[in-house]
Amino acid sequence: MIDVETLIARESIRDALARYCRGIDRSDSATVAAVFHEGAPCHYGNMETTGDALARMIAGRPGTTDFTGQHHITNVLIDMDGAEAAQVESYFIVYRAVAGSNGAADTMIPFGGRYLDRFTRVGGAWRIAERTVVCDWLSTGLALAGGADPSGYLRGTNGSDDPSHAFRIN
Repeated sequence: MIDVETLIARESIRDALARYCRGIDRSDSATVAAVFHEGAPCHYGNMETTGDALARMIAGRPGTTDFTGQHHITNVLIDMDGAEAAQVESYFIVYRAVAGSNGAADTMIPFGGRYLDRFTRVGGAWRIAERTVVCDWLSTGLALAGGADPSGYLRGTNGSDDPSHAFRIN
């Protein structure tokens, strides 16, 4: 049986994931920054950054396309590691808006994968302490046309060599 504190922790983690998506999609750097612990490493393919730097990058992005991208979190698996830490695997589907060239319409690049997040609770707040992004699928032709390089991401597999097996604690 799950105790109330664990249920509260799990809901707080899910809320942080939803706030991350909203922050990214609305170019709200304060919301994005609040989801991460200060200096939390983030491994996004060829981009090694921190949650703070990611938030600053997002702040400079408003109004670059006619459309707004969308981040959707689907399956969330939370493995609690005591009362202060959790390993969280979250499936995502992203539609990234890329501005068209020479007056062409914007393009939406679909991308599916997983966030492998280590959450910790500090001062009562559950935040991401480290994030790794796994690419399960990407519309490669569209992505390359839009300047996205899928080659640097960890790639998902159907077998025991999938990155989530080394990540998960249960």
